[in-house]
Amino acid sequence: MRRASLALLFLAAPLAATTEEPVEVACPLCANAFRAMEWGSTNSLGGQDRDFLTHAAGGQVFLNACWTCPACRYTGLSQDFESEQAPKELLEALRKENSLRPAAPIDPKLKEAWKIPAWVRYDLWIQALRLRSDTPRGLLAFAHLRVAQTQRFDWIATEGVRDFEKRGGALWDAMKERLKEIDDGYEREITFARGLEGIEGAEREFALLLAAVIYKTRGEDPDAARLVAVLREHKQLEEGVAAALREIEERIARAREYTLLALPLFLEELGSEAGDREKALWLRYRVGELLRIVGEKEKALAQLEPLLKEEEPPDGFRAWVEEAIAKTGR
Repeated sequence: MRRASLALLFLAAPLAATTEEPVEVACPLCANAFRAMEWGSTNSLGGQDRDFLTHAAGGQVFLNACWTCPACRYTGLSQDFESEQAPKELLEALRKENSLRPAAPIDPKLKEAWKIPAWVRYDLWIQALRLRSDTPRGLLAFAHLRVAQTQRFDWIATEGVRDFEKRGGALWDAMKERLKEIDDGYEREITFARGLEGIEGAEREFALLLAAVIYKTRGEDPDAARLVAVLREHKQLEEGVAAALREIEERIARAREYTLLALPLFLEELGSEAGDREKALWLRYRVGELLRIVGEKEKALAQLEPLLKEEEPPDGFRAWVEEAIAKTGR
């Protein structure tokens, strides 16, 4: 099941959902026919994570924006499958030697591209981008970050935890009067997770698990890892919780791997943005934020702290930098 941000599941009000529909696609490399998902509309009701990933209610468009041919693994965005815009250099290279190797097995007989895990498709896109001489470093950095960001959605192991959504909804209802006053989706979910950490009694273990999932869903990996460590100290875990903890750990590790690959590419891009001060400032913030997420505290602060000295920063910039510094120091 494709999910919106975890806390959005607990809202009773109707939400303007993302709309997508399957389209028939012919692979420009091997002519295989398959179906991919094309989006019609989306929303930003879930707010924005601190690395700029926007969450939508009703499904995340970016998870299906990258298409992969199941037969030959050719991968790209929708325009890369159109005959007029398909990258000729890449197609010629792949016809000589198809070097695209999926990070997890793909059934070549599959007919729905969206059934291939999003992170596997984005990893193949990275491989395809590296074979093209016209790929900007910034786009390559962005593709690596996209793999990391896929790890925030489409949870599997939580479905094995007893009444996961029902119990989560009850905990949300207990705090909803306070939460409904928060307009920003990110702040609302993080406030919910912080509140879950204070729950005692029979539901404490579940509350900590739900908080860890929400932290991971919002890209707050250090907090998710901290709660996993707390839960690992419990001698007897509720059925399904151990599997959910393993999934959180796997997602944190995969996100960290691809974020570390993205960081030097973002730094290269930073060197080319000297002419656009505002873009360069936000890029320096993003580098610092990503370093924080992967646990490189000293390097993160080295990027973030000098940003507080900038005169006339962009709107909202100082608040985001100060928040990142405060979290780094925890």
